[in-house]
Amino acid sequence: MRGIVVQVDTAVLEILAITLSVQSGAIAAIDPSGDASAAASAMKDTATGTAAAALAAPILAGYAQVSHAIEHMSSACSAGVTDYQAMDTENSTSPPDRSDLRR
Repeated sequence: MRGIVVQVDTAVLEILAITLSVQSGAIAAIDPSGDASAAASAMKDTATGTAAAALAAPILAGYAQVSHAIEHMSSACSAGVTDYQAMDTENSTSPPDRSDLRR
């Protein structure tokens, strides 16, 4: 793919990868079980209390899915950094392709 110029700020891409990973971890740490349990206890023997007790598991599953998706974005950014740095190294060490130049 000679002749194509790609300009990527790998430092910024790496910061994005780290930030996404931190956010993923913060989301994964959210656990609504205690709040749901407290709400269910405060309203026992009611439909609302029963609903509150059942909410923790699906909310936790939703947060886990979001956390995994963000972690995948972080991994993609990290892979991009590695690929761009490898491409930059290759392009800086190979002689330029001048076969398309006219005389």
